[in-house]
Amino acid sequence: MKDGDMIDCVDIHKQPAFDNPLLKNHKIQVNLNCYRCPKGSVPIRRTSIEELIGAESFSKSIMLSHDEDPVIPYRGFKADVKIENPSSVEKDQQSASLLWLESGTTDNFTTIQAGWMVAPTIFGDSGTHIFALWRDGPENGCLNLQCTGFIQVSGSTYVGMRFEHVSEYGIPDILAVTIFVHQDAKTGNWWLTVHGSETADVGYWPQEVVPYLCSGVQYIAWGGLVKFPPDTTKSPPMGNGQLPDGDITKVSAMWNLQYVDQNYNLQFPIDYFFHQTNVDKSNCYDLIYNDENWDPKWGFNFFSGGPGGDC
Repeated sequence: MKDGDMIDCVDIHKQPAFDNPLLKNHKIQVNLNCYRCPKGSVPIRRTSIEELIGAESFSKSIMLSHDEDPVIPYRGFKADVKIENPSSVEKDQQSASLLWLESGTTDNFTTIQAGWMVAPTIFGDSGTHIFALWRDGPENGCLNLQCTGFIQVSGSTYVGMRFEHVSEYGIPDILAVTIFVHQDAKTGNWWLTVHGSETADVGYWPQEVVPYLCSGVQYIAWGGLVKFPPDTTKSPPMGNGQLPDGDITKVSAMWNLQYVDQNYNLQFPIDYFFHQTNVDKSNCYDLIYNDENWDPKWGFNFFSGGPGGDC
C-alpha cells in the first residue's frame, strides 16, 4: 500500500499493455529509475469494478474545439502545474488540471491527456492523483492502465498515484508538478515524464496505439476540465475552487508553458504560436492568460478555476 493506494509489483513484460495484439512484438524502452518495486517490475494500482466503470465514463471525454487550421506539427509540450485538491467533488464528478493534445477528425482522431485529477468514483477517495488518458477514435483507449495501451516503465512513480501534499490557499510555499508529454524522435513513441519530488519517465504510449500522432500533433491545450452526470446541473469546483485573480497563491495556475517544435526543440509560445482561450460556463469558471506578463520565474502562465455549482 502506498498513500492509501493498493499497488502490485508486476513483471514489466506482463503488464496490461501487452495484451494488445498491436504490441505483440514490441520491445520495451526501459529507463533506469529509482526502483521501489523490485527491478524488472512496475507498480500497478489496484482498481475496483466501480472505479473501472467511473474511468470508462471519463475516458469518453469531449474533443478539443479548434477553429484554426494547425500551423505546425508539435512534438510535445509541458507545464508546471500547481497541485490542488478541490473540495466538494462529489461521487460521479471529476475535476482535473491537465495538458491535452489531439490530432485527426471527429471520427478518426488520437488524443492524450495528462495531469492531476480528483475523482472519488475513479480513485476511491477524494485525493489528488496523477492521471494519463489516451483515445484512438471514439471507442479505443482508456484512463491510466485500465486497458491495453500505456506502458509503465517507472518503478516508483505510476499513473493513478496520489500526491502526498497539495498547495494551500494563500500559502506562499506553492506545490507543483511538471508534466511533460513528448515524442521520442527515434521510435515515435509518446512519453509521459513527471518532475516533482523526483523526476520519472513514467511510461509511454507506443506509436502503434496512437497512430494519428506519428507525424506530430495538430492541437495542444493547457487548462482545467470538469465532468458530472448529464442528469444534473450541479458541476464540481475546478482548480482550487476559486475564480482566478492576480494572486498565484490563491488560485489554480500553470506556468512555464512550453511546446516541442517539429525539430524536437523546446520553445516558448510566441511568434507563430496561435492560441485561443475557451471557457465554458463563464458564470462558474474563468481563465486569465497572462500573455503580456512574461516573467523569467513563471514564464508564460495562466490562472484558472472556479467554484462550480448550478451552471
